[in-house]
Amino acid sequence: MRRRGQAARGLGLTLKFAGGPSWEKARRLPEASAHDDDLRTMAYRLIDAAGLQ
Repeated sequence: MRRRGQAARGLGLTLKFAGGPSWEKARRLPEASAHDDDLRTMAYRLIDAAGLQ
């Protein structure tokens, strides 16, 4: 993203389960960011919110 001069304002996660149901969650960052650590932290928070084991 940084090489292209882009920044993310949020991140979304969609999980599709066998049998048809799905789960979606999105989060906005406090401010736009192209930093890997900010995006990684947000991704882990979304995965934690899914409650997967």
